[in-house]
Amino acid sequence: EYNDDSREEIKRQEKERLNYLIEKVNSGEATSDEHFILYIGMRGEAEFSDEERKRYENLTIQSLEKDISNGYSPANANYLLSLIYSLKRDDEKALLYINNAINIEPNNTKLYLKRAEIYKECKQMHLAMLDYAMAKKLNPAYYKSYVEEQKRYTISFLRPVIVSFIIISIFILIFFFLR
Repeated sequence: EYNDDSREEIKRQEKERLNYLIEKVNSGEATSDEHFILYIGMRGEAEFSDEERKRYENLTIQSLEKDISNGYSPANANYLLSLIYSLKRDDEKALLYINNAINIEPNNTKLYLKRAEIYKECKQMHLAMLDYAMAKKLNPAYYKSYVEEQKRYTISFLRPVIVSFIIISIFILIFFFLR
């Protein structure tokens, strides 16, 4: 459990890390992975303007596309681009890039899991199920840990909803009982 001081220290360190990455990006020395880390970090920071976020998003996309054209880690670059476009809710581009990544690394379990998530967002459940099955076939242990993580996330998300429902139900029962 974190106290207020440790939360502030974590925020300070995160801001320091983002500023370091901004300097690297602005100097042209940042790798594509560092561009991506900065892009993700800026999404959660209220201190950055939409214009700044958009600028670094564009720089990240350009850097990753350059990696693809130069043949430097093209599967990873396509994967990261699919993540960016998923976050932007551009499912068509997200699918384009994740399909490129799968064509390059057809035995990479995480790529099938990501594509399954995109298919779910597109309400194409039959295609999502095919990719989940492929991920399970390729690496059952990785698939199992992914499923467990999804369960924990769902439970943590639903817990307050369930508690609220129970409390409201109790109040309704009490109200009708006391009438």
